[in-house]
Amino acid sequence: MNKESIIASYGEYLIYGERLSVKTREAYCREIDFYLTFLESIGKDEKSVSFSDIDSYVLKRKEEDGVSSRTLMRILPTLRSFHRFLVREEIRKDDPSRLLESPKRETHLPISFTESEIDNLFSYLGTKDDVLSRRDLAIFELLYSSGMRISELCALDLSSYMTGEKKMKVMGKRSKERVVFIGDRASDLLENYISDVRPRLLKKRRERALFLSIRGERITRQQVENRFHQAADGLLDKGSLHTFRHSYASHMINHGAGLRSVQEMLGHEDIATTQIYTHLDTKNILAAFDEFSED
Repeated sequence: MNKESIIASYGEYLIYGERLSVKTREAYCREIDFYLTFLESIGKDEKSVSFSDIDSYVLKRKEEDGVSSRTLMRILPTLRSFHRFLVREEIRKDDPSRLLESPKRETHLPISFTESEIDNLFSYLGTKDDVLSRRDLAIFELLYSSGMRISELCALDLSSYMTGEKKMKVMGKRSKERVVFIGDRASDLLENYISDVRPRLLKKRRERALFLSIRGERITRQQVENRFHQAADGLLDKGSLHTFRHSYASHMINHGAGLRSVQEMLGHEDIATTQIYTHLDTKNILAAFDEFSED
């Protein structure tokens, strides 16, 4: 079979044998096209390819083509699938791809704002006395003080705030409710918002949403994102609104909070998700050490 024919047959196998989506099938067939072209370049084909040949192809994709470990995580299943197809169609008897080992996933540390960057942003917003800026300051301070997700903040009702207790009932993923604590500044700004700002935005008396848009409706994630980018323009050159959550976690750990406590506040089901912030802390310590060593 020529290359075009075998790729066409493999594509049919993906439809009926592995029931993959259209986009996934296209990606698999495209990769196998690269693979068969590589085999031709070394004088091999699908019948004569060995494990070392497959390993050489993976190495080429990584070093010469510069694909990431994340991309390799998609390439390896493609190669295994193709060789299963070859065995199933009796094009060859053995499957050399079964010896392939998956690469380790790259760990990407989340970006965090420094405490001074956050102070500068909040100080800037504090100079503005219009209704929306006062609302925004309460929102951003609450996000940073509690570590809640933006979607969780937008879903808050007026009854979510436990007045006088500096606590907030938050509905997290999979409708799992948790209670988060908020700091004094966030509590003061929130109470000021509820008593003085929210009534000015309110259009319908029965509206339950805590944070309201200019139209008096529940604020959306996109509206909060837009307001953040307007406020942060010129003050922050990295990060997004979600970076408040990363900043909260890393700053809490930097100041001695226990990993379990941060896990509970963030609403992480698996503590391994929270542990990445300990790596971030270690990175900061090493950076400080390097700077000190140069003096």
